[in-house]
Amino acid sequence: MQKKRTLCLVALVVCLPLTSSAQEKQRFATMDEAAQAGAILAGRQGPRNVNWIEGGKRFSFIDRDPGTNTPVIRSYDPATGRDTLLFRNTGLTFPGTNQPFSYDSFEWAQDSKHLVFQSNFQPLYRRSGISDFYVYSLADRSMQLATKGARTGELSPNGAMLGFERGGDMYVTNLATHQEKRLTRDSADHVFNVGSGQHFSIAQIAQEMARVLNKPHIEPEIVGRCRVGDIRNCFADISKARDILGYEPQVSLEDGLEVVARQPLHRLLAAQ
Repeated sequence: MQKKRTLCLVALVVCLPLTSSAQEKQRFATMDEAAQAGAILAGRQGPRNVNWIEGGKRFSFIDRDPGTNTPVIRSYDPATGRDTLLFRNTGLTFPGTNQPFSYDSFEWAQDSKHLVFQSNFQPLYRRSGISDFYVYSLADRSMQLATKGARTGELSPNGAMLGFERGGDMYVTNLATHQEKRLTRDSADHVFNVGSGQHFSIAQIAQEMARVLNKPHIEPEIVGRCRVGDIRNCFADISKARDILGYEPQVSLEDGLEVVARQPLHRLLAAQ
C-alpha cells in the first residue's frame, strides 16, 4: 500500500506542471472568473463574496489584512487594474460603545456608496433569526445603527432610509433623524413554503446540472447510503402560499439552473 501511495505521489508531481500549463492558457470571459482561476492555480481560494458595484465599473471582494489576519473589503477596477481598500474594522467600535465592531454579513446599497452590516445575529429557528443592522458610509467613513432586532434590512436607493421586517411587520428608519415608522400592523402567524411545488429527485437535478454545464456525459453516482431517520422523499407544498398570497412560481428548475451555471465558479468548473 505504501509503495502504491509513493507511485501515485510521484505521478501527481510529474503531472502538475503539465496541468498548470494547460490551465494558464485558458481564456476567461470576465475579470472575476480570471481572479477565481488564478487564485485556485496558486493553491488558495479565490476572492470571496464578489459583487459588481458602480454599475459594473468595479467589483468588491473580501480579502484578509496580512497584518491582522482580519477580513477587509476591497474593490478592483478591471479597466485600470486599481485595487482599493474600502473597509476594515480594525480600530472601529460599535457606535456609542468601546466594543470592537464585528459583523456577520454585509450587503451593498444600490448607490454603491453605503454598506449595510448585519451584526449580533440571534437564532430563532434553524438558520433564521434577528440581527442588528448598521449602515456605513464610504464617503465619510461613518457608522450608524439603523435598527435592532430585525429579521431583514435593505437600504433605500438613495441611502437615506432603511426598510426592515420585525415581528412580521414592515418598518422604515430615517437615517438622518433616526425616526422609526411602522408601515404595517397586520402580521399573522403563518408559515409558508416557497418553491416550485413539483417533485425532483437529486438524480434529476444532477443530470440537469450536467446538461447546463455542457457535461451531459457525467452521470450521477447513486451510492445507496443514507443516514437512519433521513426523509427519503420530501418537497415543498405551496398550496397555502397560493391560497393566501396568490403565489405562483415564476422560474422553472431548468431556467434556475441556467442562472446558476452562469456564475463565475460554475463557469470555471465547466471549462475544466
